[in-house]
Amino acid sequence: MSNFALKTCLKVTALLALLLYSDTSSAQLKVNYVSSNSNTGDGVLNKDYNNQFTQIAFIHSNSGPVTISKYLWDSSFTQYTSTPLSINYSGVPLRMLDFRNQDSLVTLFFASQDSTDVLSQNGFTYARLIAANFYEGPQNSLIKQADLDLDSLYIRQLSAEIRVQGNLLGDDIMTLVSGATPSAIGSFPKSFLIKHNLSSESTTVLNVDEVPGYQEQFSYSGTGQLNRHIVESPVPGYYLADLDFYNNDRTMSTANIGLFDANFDTILKMWPRNNGAGFFSRIMVRDSTVLVYSSGGRFQNNTFYEDFCVSTFNFFEDSLVTSYLIELIDSNSRHWDIAYPGCVWLDNGYMVFTGISDSNDIVQGQKNKLSIFSMNPNFQVVKAAFVDNIPSGPPLPVIWPTSVISYPKSLDTVIFAGSAINPDQNRVNLFWGKFGYKDNSIGIEHPLIKVNPQYLQIFPNPAPNGNVTIFNQDPQERLFTIKVLNINGEKVRSFENLKGQKNHIELDLAAGVYQLQFTQGMHQEQHRLIVP
Repeated sequence: MSNFALKTCLKVTALLALLLYSDTSSAQLKVNYVSSNSNTGDGVLNKDYNNQFTQIAFIHSNSGPVTISKYLWDSSFTQYTSTPLSINYSGVPLRMLDFRNQDSLVTLFFASQDSTDVLSQNGFTYARLIAANFYEGPQNSLIKQADLDLDSLYIRQLSAEIRVQGNLLGDDIMTLVSGATPSAIGSFPKSFLIKHNLSSESTTVLNVDEVPGYQEQFSYSGTGQLNRHIVESPVPGYYLADLDFYNNDRTMSTANIGLFDANFDTILKMWPRNNGAGFFSRIMVRDSTVLVYSSGGRFQNNTFYEDFCVSTFNFFEDSLVTSYLIELIDSNSRHWDIAYPGCVWLDNGYMVFTGISDSNDIVQGQKNKLSIFSMNPNFQVVKAAFVDNIPSGPPLPVIWPTSVISYPKSLDTVIFAGSAINPDQNRVNLFWGKFGYKDNSIGIEHPLIKVNPQYLQIFPNPAPNGNVTIFNQDPQERLFTIKVLNINGEKVRSFENLKGQKNHIELDLAAGVYQLQFTQGMHQEQHRLIVP
């Protein structure tokens, strides 16, 4: 087995549906929200540098400029006070990085309002990106500390494309941004890393869209795109980042955690994860253990499903990555689990994650559901809940869970928070609530929880000549069968009594889309294969 081979088996709960809650008489999981005549959005709930529970958020008014307010909760999270913050800065704030759990620092990103800073080409429109650091000052103000020299970096003028994710790592702010330079305005955004040193106030912008590296698991070279999250590794001066890795002709990509030095010009090492993808991820490091939370995909019965993906590995060993696909199923059996940044790794080893289980049927007016679930230190799902009583009014809300923090009055409870957007009314409300992550007093709809191990990986996919290598990560190395079905569900190939971790199969297939059915004892998987 390759040193970096992906292991996606469960140690205790493999293949079992863990729990189906049927007691709908339990107390509703109460959700509170900030009532406002204006739109309230962005911001992260923090236990800040003053040991207060606060959140800074943008206030979007239909008739005036965007303003900023600070919300202060009491220790019981039963009430809050709101205070406007003055800021002497022009421009429309787009995104905020809130580091007040470590310092009084906030980094704000703006789109330039100068018409000469708006560029269009080939149907793409970009505006120049501006960023500055602010500190909380006296008399309810945000005081600018320094501008960040972004070296003519532009951001696409579509909210879905404005992705800014960053961390304060030592004395450096590390921020990943999707954007473009003036010479590349006429195409889709690429990934850039903004490094700002607080001591020297120097800023460096690096293109991290095609960082060269070598994928040992599949024995090919290619380039990696950093586009989600970055943290400091267990070795100071080195960094871990979530990246998509492509072979040289970009016919295949894999999701990985990559290791980099401060130059970010070469991928030093990669830990492959199972299908981890999506807009957001969170990497957390404790001693030598790395924990990654993101979305993960699987293909089953000609349908692509998006699940929550939790992965872990030991940084200092020839680490096998253990991945868990967590599937939360609602009463309509429709779901699309999407991971969001709100998660926490508690001191007692428990983990709590939030996201969205999208079971929308627009005709029936169903809503997005906030999902929240916990895992114990053995990576067993302990508790999960859907929360669909977040007030937003019709129609379907767009829910952004951003934060999970410890609740000061109970060791077995966390506070979750985020924002809910009403598309029709163009309204945004902040929300927050309490979640007892160990007990069973969960709320409004109880999901069926399934944990799906994924043993199989296929390379290459797409397969230009129809020939593939099957990597089987089953720790027991049992015999298995591969059946190949065409788009009509007809069996066109079958391979039986296969064994081992690596099998090369000559399929000799015509161009098209196929389904590979993998059977090993009671375990089954289905994967889509494309032959161009």
